[in-house]
Amino acid sequence: MAIIAVAGTLEATEAAREAEKWKVPLVLITAKKGVTAGNYYVFQHFLTPTQQIRALTKYALDNMNCAIFSILYPKDRYGVEMVKIFREEAQRIGGKVEKAIPYSKTQTDFTAEISKVTGNRLTSVDKVNPKKKLEAKPPLSVDFEALFIPDSYLRVKMIAEQLAFYDVRGVKLLGTNLWNSPDLLKKGAEYLEGAVFADSFYTLSYYPETNNFVDVYYSAYGREPEYIEALAYDSAGIIFKVLEKNDVQTRRDFASALIQLENYKGATGVTSFDADRVSQKVAFILKVRNGKLEQVK
Repeated sequence: MAIIAVAGTLEATEAAREAEKWKVPLVLITAKKGVTAGNYYVFQHFLTPTQQIRALTKYALDNMNCAIFSILYPKDRYGVEMVKIFREEAQRIGGKVEKAIPYSKTQTDFTAEISKVTGNRLTSVDKVNPKKKLEAKPPLSVDFEALFIPDSYLRVKMIAEQLAFYDVRGVKLLGTNLWNSPDLLKKGAEYLEGAVFADSFYTLSYYPETNNFVDVYYSAYGREPEYIEALAYDSAGIIFKVLEKNDVQTRRDFASALIQLENYKGATGVTSFDADRVSQKVAFILKVRNGKLEQVK
């Protein structure tokens, strides 16, 4: 009746083409954009980058009172795409992006980029021992309220530490699901206090559906699940729920019923499908508080 497939961007297009050819409902767990276009039998189950950033900017405005942003981002395809989406979503909520400063994926010293994003107002440092301040100074005044860093937890930790070193304090840090790692807060957590990022799954969520899934998964495999496994679990749950309907007798019936699914509660939150057969999901908003990670929305 249906197939669930975890697919990369290259495989997703081929899988969608075959599913449409054979008229087999296909639930694709993929980040590939536009994979459902023109394909009646193809569905995408994934928290899209736009959904992720939309939830993040909304939380920043509603809960952190932040509407003026700046961005430090890696000079690669992912970084450029995240900047584009963040600009659009910031504008949608009535906010704005002051500056967007790129950096190389290989660098570890972000002095020049921090100087640019702060308007060249860095405090002086000891050139002999860059880890030592010449004098204690108050937080640096900047023209933005939150700084978005769409990069891995490793680079975010480096940037956060260097921001603190240059007295750029009091600025809220925002990020993407790339931040979500057990190692994020193992060292240097004090520099990330109050930071917020979005993700599609969180094992310590307060959702009962998430807790039940994590418990069952851990009992079976002896480790905590990751978001792909949670999406696969929810995809199966969605399929079984649709198959329970008495009027679903054929694959076409199944595809018609799946697009009408609304507010399915699963391990990854609430899921519905829009007219383009792309899942509509609300991101988990995670915050660093007292050196620990917790779900705040």
